[in-house]
Amino acid sequence: IRTEVRINKKTEKMSMHPQPEPVSVLAHLVKEEPKPTGLEIAILHIEEDNGGDLDTYPTNAFAKVGVHLGINGSDLPRLARDFQREYKSLRSLFKAEDYCMLDHTEEGADLYRENLRPLITRIRDATTCLLLVCPDNSTAWADRRRVVLNLTADENHAVGIYKEELTFINLLFTQHSKAPSSWAYRKWIFGRLIDQFSKPHGVIDTEHQWTELFERIKEEVRVCISVAEHFPKNYYSWTHRNFVSRLAYQTWSTNVLNAGTGASNSGSHLLFNFLEDEVNRIEPWLMNHVSDHSAAHYGAEVLGLLLTFGLRDDGYTGDTSLPAQEWGLSLIGNILASSRTAFEHFQFHEVIWIWRRLCGCLFLKIIDGKLRQGAVTKVSSSYSRAAAQEFTKNEVIDLTENFNKQLELSKSCFTEDEKRLARKHSAAYSLWIFRQIVLCQCKDVIGDLSEAQGHVHKLISAMHDDETIVHNIRVYLPALTKSL
Repeated sequence: IRTEVRINKKTEKMSMHPQPEPVSVLAHLVKEEPKPTGLEIAILHIEEDNGGDLDTYPTNAFAKVGVHLGINGSDLPRLARDFQREYKSLRSLFKAEDYCMLDHTEEGADLYRENLRPLITRIRDATTCLLLVCPDNSTAWADRRRVVLNLTADENHAVGIYKEELTFINLLFTQHSKAPSSWAYRKWIFGRLIDQFSKPHGVIDTEHQWTELFERIKEEVRVCISVAEHFPKNYYSWTHRNFVSRLAYQTWSTNVLNAGTGASNSGSHLLFNFLEDEVNRIEPWLMNHVSDHSAAHYGAEVLGLLLTFGLRDDGYTGDTSLPAQEWGLSLIGNILASSRTAFEHFQFHEVIWIWRRLCGCLFLKIIDGKLRQGAVTKVSSSYSRAAAQEFTKNEVIDLTENFNKQLELSKSCFTEDEKRLARKHSAAYSLWIFRQIVLCQCKDVIGDLSEAQGHVHKLISAMHDDETIVHNIRVYLPALTKSL
């Protein structure tokens, strides 16, 4: 009875405070079919019927054409104030009622939550409007989390609510693609959505569930690709994409732990195909976005995941009949070979060389057995020994020599500054990779390094007076080679 009286008083208080017109108009436009998929804040030129200069706020503060939603930039300060005022007026009330729910039993909390539905709807609308113009308001995102927790208390509606939230963030990203708080919120929502696939039994045990799971994961990756394409060098987009890939691997791994290997056979195929597709996307992306450092580092992360997955005792390496370690070495060898094509067009861009460094580092980790889970198992097969020696020859000796010859043959194409920059990147790469080879623990697989050492001495002598070479490489490598 006390609860009902208290709710009635709150409802009466809210009825005295109608929803402000700017909030109601924008919230309606966001919910109205067709739902908007693009947001733009700009100066809207709207003709007035009477030709006067009367203040038509907030009627002309918004415009919607099809799936495109516009907010008038001239009205932005006023809108932000109105949205903030509405949000603050509801926040204290919502926070107090949300905490009061903890004093009730589960059945009582459900009834209490149902009675609070108008307030929950109001604050969800208020945060929607506020975040569209102020996307980094962390307090508003925190209250929106509370709203989602209340709305998803009923598991039957949880998936729908999570999808609605992802759709809202998609709209927000078309205008605000680099707001850290919005990406953090998306990570939280997506993680909870993926958790729904293993409910109620805690495992994913059907092929249909795995297929639906990876369709959802691929859709999330498509969003990351779209954001990175429209807003270049987007660190947050690539970081979220890395989170999605790791979550896919973690979900499969947890499912194997809880249900056994047999229950995840379908998941193994889908996970392998997903990670392989992600690795194959990186080099074409780098060819079209040659300054995107985040893409190169994401490529190394997802390649590392693919190798870790394939090198597990219960892992999967596709349709190949090769042993797992030979498959891993062959995979990276093919990537290194294909990346040489990029050098012919973009040899002056550091990102291409960073991508090669990261791939080379993973190759050496396989040689050392560091990518296997559990006890470190070093590779000592004849195939691995031949692959390691070929790697040393290709990356330390042949790469720089052949690269310099190509530069000399194309004198008319490049300026002297461009040639010097290309030589700097190639020499620094060869010196760095030689250092990694020397530090490799599996000496019996690496073999004799005398030829590579002689080449390194030549590079050090040639680049000794070049101040653009990193200091620790020029100073440390001579002492390192003397210790061989």
